[in-house]
Amino acid sequence: MQRTGNLFCRLLLLSVLTLPMVWLTACNDDAIVGGPFAPDEVRVNADTINIDQTFYRTSPSFSGNLAYFTAGYVNDPLFGPIDAVALLRPSLQLLQATDTIVEDPRAILSMAVQDIYGMPEQPAEFEIVTIDRRWRMNSWRYDSIPDLSNNVIGRFSVTQADTFDVELDRNWAMKFRDFVYMEAGDTRDERYRSEMPGIAIVPADQNGKLFSVHFENIFLEFPLPPELEEEIRQDIEDSQVVDEDEEGENGEIVVPTPAVAMQSWAISIRSERPSPEQFNGSIPLWNHQRGIMELDLKITRDFLDTGSFSRVELVAYEDKETMKDAYPTGFERPWPETIRYFLFDDDELEYAIDSGKSPILQTNKRDDASYRVNMTTFSYDQIYDASNPETRNFYMISGFNDGRIMPVLIGDHTNPRLRPAILLTGVTRE
Repeated sequence: MQRTGNLFCRLLLLSVLTLPMVWLTACNDDAIVGGPFAPDEVRVNADTINIDQTFYRTSPSFSGNLAYFTAGYVNDPLFGPIDAVALLRPSLQLLQATDTIVEDPRAILSMAVQDIYGMPEQPAEFEIVTIDRRWRMNSWRYDSIPDLSNNVIGRFSVTQADTFDVELDRNWAMKFRDFVYMEAGDTRDERYRSEMPGIAIVPADQNGKLFSVHFENIFLEFPLPPELEEEIRQDIEDSQVVDEDEEGENGEIVVPTPAVAMQSWAISIRSERPSPEQFNGSIPLWNHQRGIMELDLKITRDFLDTGSFSRVELVAYEDKETMKDAYPTGFERPWPETIRYFLFDDDELEYAIDSGKSPILQTNKRDDASYRVNMTTFSYDQIYDASNPETRNFYMISGFNDGRIMPVLIGDHTNPRLRPAILLTGVTRE
């Protein structure tokens, strides 16, 4: 480990020396710094301990039934091409039990698009195709490959974030209706998964844009014919009983459109990961864990070179200059605001992050593009609890695996300006 004095921190801490003095005088027993002594015997040490080694690791995570799904294609000038397919399986359960799908239905896939990744002013074309083979949501990973057909049942174009209604093929809609009204049970569910494995949103060629949709903002709707809608509206008026969801803003009666939500959804990324060597001093991290950073970090007394410290911080830096330089005018790239840290054995890495395990540390990005986290308590535990020495590896994860795609560059140990480090404040006796 490399250790350098930090003059700025030293001057800052000396200017507020009264703070550690108050803390020290409050200790009437042997404390971390060794007991009571006069204020003029206090020395505050502020040092930076650079982390000597960082490593690029991958751990493709699960993508089924996350908060969002993402679809599209973008060739990011920094992170390379990203080709994402969204898999969807609609539920057979109508949102309202009293709803009815007519015998010759129209099916509309309605979704609120958000989190554009790419050039928002340029339209991007998408297709909706059927899936040929059944897939399992709870075991689907980002690198799983779906078996898609050439049967296009819908097309649409996305420019900016908005709500889109895409009419699907009429034959597909009638087949789906048949399953809705089939006698419920295991036989129906098994046949549905086998005969209608689902639909997929795919980019039409290299369309230049990714979009994300929250799972609560997508429905498969079955609009009623105008004459039937008017008949239902008249029945509601005649009954003089109007529910809140049937009354519009101006008091008019709104007939709910029969609809179902999604039962399962997942994402497949069909593009290769960029090589970390191309970034020269930084490591690409992805919130879906196709890129994570391992730090050569074991908190021991020898590592900190002191038994007396009042604060220990771990800091990492975003390589914002490189990210900005590779940012064409108008290009939009979502990025994560959070860094999380985990401890894992080697054989745990592939699945443990998706197991719901909580991080040991977590912090948000600051205005100076740094990620600083207080690890004082963690350091105390490692040094003074000899019965539980930590032998697992230390991993840095960016953001949250929520179905959106958000890359970020973090400086590695070879970067003289942006390398990860420990910021140590120590209080000792003269």
